[in-house]
Amino acid sequence: MRGTFRRTAGLGVPWGALCAATMGLATSCGGENRVDWTARPASIAVTLSGGPLGTAEDPLDPATVQTYRLDLAVRSAASGGPMSDWNGWVRVSARPGRVTLGTPADGGGAPVVVGQDVRIEDGEARGIPLVLHGAFGRAEVWAEDLGYAPPEAGRTPACSDERDSDGDGHADFPWDPGCLDASDDSEEGGTYASGLSVPLWFRNPSLALVQGRGAPDPSVSPYVGEVVTVDTGFLVVTRITRDGMTVTDRADPGGHNHIFVYNFNTPPGVRVCDRLVTLSGIVGEYYKFTELNFPTWVLDPWRPEKGPCPVPEPPVLTAGDLKNKTAMEGLESALVRVEDVLVGDHLVNCDHDGDGRVDYRDYDTNACSEECQCREACEQDVLCSEESQYRAYRQWVVAVGGASGQKLLVVSLDAAPDYDPFAPGHPTRIRSLTGTLRNMSFLKPAWILEPRCPDDLVFTGEPRPIGETCVSPRTGEEEEPN
Repeated sequence: MRGTFRRTAGLGVPWGALCAATMGLATSCGGENRVDWTARPASIAVTLSGGPLGTAEDPLDPATVQTYRLDLAVRSAASGGPMSDWNGWVRVSARPGRVTLGTPADGGGAPVVVGQDVRIEDGEARGIPLVLHGAFGRAEVWAEDLGYAPPEAGRTPACSDERDSDGDGHADFPWDPGCLDASDDSEEGGTYASGLSVPLWFRNPSLALVQGRGAPDPSVSPYVGEVVTVDTGFLVVTRITRDGMTVTDRADPGGHNHIFVYNFNTPPGVRVCDRLVTLSGIVGEYYKFTELNFPTWVLDPWRPEKGPCPVPEPPVLTAGDLKNKTAMEGLESALVRVEDVLVGDHLVNCDHDGDGRVDYRDYDTNACSEECQCREACEQDVLCSEESQYRAYRQWVVAVGGASGQKLLVVSLDAAPDYDPFAPGHPTRIRSLTGTLRNMSFLKPAWILEPRCPDDLVFTGEPRPIGETCVSPRTGEEEEPN
């Protein structure tokens, strides 16, 4: 017998059987689930005016903050035209970059802008001041209906008030799917209608901009989480490590022109003195130490016949420099030198219980155990090295500027694995100590000097020229090994 059936998802399935099998999931069989598209926005028109847009051929300077006027208009899903009866909030952002929004001159009494959220009334919002920071390459300004409503001052947000405000059987964040977060004053979800501006064109950032030059907090890169490409300057490799390399932009010596490239292993085929024509990666912060992660680069190998090694002369740091947070931040990952330093050979073991770690102060109670007190006393002693730290990480200290000077941490395991600063008869003074600077914000002091090879530790006499120190010139056509 021939029956009549409808095809569902490409399979010949009798409609009656499918309906019976899915009655528990569907509200009805044979009915229609209609959506009132006239009440839903489809997109948001994003218009910028009053500021430069740049072009691919003539891009804008990424170091310059740009200002615009922002207009938003909601478009109907049914007609594509203006949706003058829609009211709500939309979130404004930029990729790549960050936006700061102001209140338009005719904003009236009710808030029009709260953070990055803009109130849409009668389908539009106009004349909103917008400042764009940290944009590079091709950037756009975005607007999206996330279903988020900023809470009124002094009022508990709907997504935190322990009530099912929209009657969907769920209350509050994170259980109600309509809550963007706990501060959302609406349990109703967004339509996710969105729109973006015309492209804005910027040059790629310099190494110094990536490292934080000119940023509100120069200890943290303004590009954290972004994939950046540095294609300007003269990028020279100053150190090769087991997990990456340090790079300095010789063409831009104004500070912050150094970075650590975290490659997870030794960069293949790269040597000190090589130039990187371009350098790309994801900007990350590791305890306020700026890194370029998952990197790629274009290499210009150095050979002696090209001329002198282009590694720049390291600046000599004083005790005053080590106390200057701004100056030190500009030297993060730089190749630097200290001279006539004392070895901190007052060795104290603060790991009293032998568990391999030394307590810090409790963040909540500020309580400080005996191990913690031992740690802090050692931190205050310019010549004190904590023994468990040395055993675990070969981390020791020198005093810059004499016994009353400033403390600087040193890690020399990779550079000089046989050197023991606490061996019997060890030198108590080092004439010259060269290396790259690492910042670990939780340490005191926070700065670590990492020598590159045995030649960076000079106990008597003068150090060799920097262009000849820790350099392994290529002598043939080979690109490897390091």
